[in-house]
Amino acid sequence: GIHSTVSAAAAATAADSEATAEQSSEAEVETAAATAAAALAAAAAAVAETAAAIAEVTGEAERPMTSTSKEETVDGSISLGQTVIWGGKTGTVRYIGEVKFTAGEWVGLELKEATGMHDGTVLGVRYFECAPKHGAFTQTAQLEVVEVTPSSTPVEDA
Repeated sequence: GIHSTVSAAAAATAADSEATAEQSSEAEVETAAATAAAALAAAAAAVAETAAAIAEVTGEAERPMTSTSKEETVDGSISLGQTVIWGGKTGTVRYIGEVKFTAGEWVGLELKEATGMHDGTVLGVRYFECAPKHGAFTQTAQLEVVEVTPSSTPVEDA
């Protein structure tokens, strides 16, 4: 009856559609593959950017950027390697100069005790190296220089 005629017509239409799909599908598959490859590359780039941003924020970058220190502060009052007192804490000057996290000249200290905030790396930038929790940054006005005696120049007897 009519049911078998409709079924036969539907089967013939389906067969024609499959044949047409096979002819056009090769180009469509190539286009879809290229689109998928581009999307995958974009996703991989986004993942890499996100990983780099996380590493920067956490200070866990595999190879942190480094910043080169000056030998002394602009006013000449503090030099690299000097022993200083900062807020009652003793430390050694390990970095002098600009920093990424704020404006102005900053002094990086390696504190004798583990009362600092970092290991010399802040926001993915290595300013100096010290043990964890021994690093701190401050400004020149907050430092007191510890006098080092005797002087390095020998005194000659008359």
